[in-house]
Amino acid sequence: MDRKKREALAVFRYGTIAPVLHAQGRGQAKYFREMAQKVLEVPFRGPRRYAESTFKAWLQLYRRDGFEGLMPQPRSDRGLSRVIGPELSELIGQILAQHPKMTVPHLRGRLIAEGFITSRAISESTLRRHIRQAGLRPSQHRAAKARKPFEKPLANDLWTLDFMHGPQVSVAGYRWPQKTYLVAAIDDHSRFLPVASFHLAESFAEVASALKQGFLCYGLPKILYCDNGAAFSATDLALACARLEIALVHSRPYDAPSRGKIERFFRTVRSGFLDTTLVEEITRLDKLNTCFGDWLVDYHRRIHSTTGQRPLDRYMASLAQGRRRTVTRQELDRVFYRTLTRTVRNDATVSIRGSLWEVPAEYIGQKIEIRHPDDRPQDLYLFDHHEPVARLHPVNLTENAATTKPLRFALQPKDAPFLELQHRLDYMRHRRGLMLLTGQPGTGKTSAVRAFVQKLSPSAYKVFYVPLSTVTPLDFYLMLTLEFGGMPSIHKSTLFKNLQKAIRDYAEEAKKTPILVLDECQYLYDKTLAELPILLNFKMDSLDPMLVIMIAHPQLTPRLQRPHFRNINQRILLRYEIPPLNEEQTREYLDHHLARVGAKPKLFSEAAGLAIFKTSGGICREVNRLALAALALGALEQKNQLSEEDIYRASTEL
Repeated sequence: MDRKKREALAVFRYGTIAPVLHAQGRGQAKYFREMAQKVLEVPFRGPRRYAESTFKAWLQLYRRDGFEGLMPQPRSDRGLSRVIGPELSELIGQILAQHPKMTVPHLRGRLIAEGFITSRAISESTLRRHIRQAGLRPSQHRAAKARKPFEKPLANDLWTLDFMHGPQVSVAGYRWPQKTYLVAAIDDHSRFLPVASFHLAESFAEVASALKQGFLCYGLPKILYCDNGAAFSATDLALACARLEIALVHSRPYDAPSRGKIERFFRTVRSGFLDTTLVEEITRLDKLNTCFGDWLVDYHRRIHSTTGQRPLDRYMASLAQGRRRTVTRQELDRVFYRTLTRTVRNDATVSIRGSLWEVPAEYIGQKIEIRHPDDRPQDLYLFDHHEPVARLHPVNLTENAATTKPLRFALQPKDAPFLELQHRLDYMRHRRGLMLLTGQPGTGKTSAVRAFVQKLSPSAYKVFYVPLSTVTPLDFYLMLTLEFGGMPSIHKSTLFKNLQKAIRDYAEEAKKTPILVLDECQYLYDKTLAELPILLNFKMDSLDPMLVIMIAHPQLTPRLQRPHFRNINQRILLRYEIPPLNEEQTREYLDHHLARVGAKPKLFSEAAGLAIFKTSGGICREVNRLALAALALGALEQKNQLSEEDIYRASTEL
């Protein structure tokens, strides 16, 4: 009995003795005799009648102890079973200590079988209550964990990720409907859902597919919080988060309240979408995701009961206060990938999922590493020493029946001038600052830079490629600001400030070196070109936080010699002009590409190689076009070797 009930009973008792509290003798005795004849309505107990002696006892208690004396006293054996004695309780404790997982019905049956109790003496509920009150099985009781409401200060600080079981849909190839699973991640600050889609399985592949889409659209979170399920405990997820510099945090087992925000959203999905939408009429997965996407748009535009704001508005407003970490699809493909190991056959092929794929001939007999993105298993890439070497193609039997095959594994020869450029780029990677790369159209400037950046670690470098150069200074700043994830503006001064802040954030906070590749710089307006020295001025010219690679045609060099470009001309730390291939390099270039596809040596005669060099001028792009055209003619005429005449015939068709 709690104190409130005891006080109510004490007030009732006081009310019965109050009229004669100060009376003496016959008047008091007469009053008690009359009260003993009445039926009184007692709080929490109903109608009751009391004897004269009871009223006299209450009066004596009041005079001795005051109001507290009228309050019913708790039982002295409170919490102790009157049926289960100390000896039996000790025996029960010993049995449970030896068999901690023994159920109460099993325990009661054992006590009856061994003669300690009878079947009518103790019920299961009595035994269960005694075990709980006496603490005979303490492992059943978990101490309540103190929790406090929290909220991250900015968007993308924390995403909570989890699965929810969804409805069943029809799937081609299956006789019965298949269950769906909703994988969703909620932003802790805004309650915005950057990841939310239904899938047919509850595995890492579905998590990777959903996260890649969320990362591409909304950037990278600082912390990804999830439970200990198999999909979230996968090593691949831990590796991907490590490469993207995302802290992967797992909740404690069986601690669903720690993920309260996503669990509350799932309850909203069940009550607001699954129970109100005609889900039973949705028979396809794509239709289910379409309907759910429409519902989610409405959810993001409704006022949230906790924040008092629309999730979408709160998310976008928070992004304006901080820098959003962006990532490209190519970077994600290099992070979320699957690895296969195969031994290359004598015909330069490997078997993958029952299909044959072509591999460069130089890897025949070797064990190779093949990678593909999780969501695109058909995009297979050959890796050598953890670097991409070539993309694999399925075997085309009709194509292989021809005398020649198209060049597929287009890599530069090892002794080409590109190696010198790679060494210079490696130097600038550590030095940072401004570099000018020039060369005639088709000499491979952009290809060489692309090969350089593909080898960089995405956890240490962030590459931004800008090919559009025919813009005004304001458009130039706006374009760069959006590339770096800064806030746009219509004012040049604000754009400049936001852009420099975004660059410093990458270098100082994200610990990544930004690499800005400006292509086609020969078309930059004079006013836009003059902005580069201003943009690269950090901390009064005492810091080079990023590497800027300017790619241009040779005509930009004399243009920079003008007096009003002296500032930017002095800031260029390294210059390099890619020369055309000479005659020997052209022959090696052709032999290299032919060897990569497994073609027979000397497919081009000595005279044909010289003709290709003279006609193309050593320009790689022209060498490729001319060689492919000649190979096509030779295939039609079923020739085993191409002559000088074949090269000149091919040149007339270009």
